Amino acid sequence: MTTEHRKAPRKKVISVKRVGEWGNVSYEHLLSCGHVETRPRKASTDSLACAWCFKSKNLGKELLQLGSSTSAYMDDDESSGESMINDIRASIAARFNVSLEAVDVVSSIENYELKIKYATVFLSSIDVGRITKT
Repeated sequence: MTTEHRKAPRKKVISVKRVGEWGNVSYEHLLSCGHVETRPRKASTDSLACAWCFKSKNLGKELLQLGSSTSAYMDDDESSGESMINDIRASIAARFNVSLEAVDVVSSIENYELKIKYATVFLSSIDVGRITKT
């Protein structure tokens, strides 16, 4: 059990769904908060710690601050460049079928023009297996 689960708030289990095939089974526990906890065995109790509630509580304030500070100080040129980078990130994420957070685009401004230097796509082991299968 990780430290996150110890600090996470306990939520009531609404339903349990068995997922997978023989030899590779996991149980998805739907909690009262709406999050899903996936575990290798069915829980024997009627409540579980929700790690997603714990993570969202800690990151909620940071995300609100990030969203408000970047839009408040951007002028039109910067916002159009930022929207172009977001479009590039979205198209790369769609191409590899990964989440938007898994794509990082590094750019610079040269001669008042936005230049893309490179992009990094972070793949999980599941994504690598999915992409390399033919």
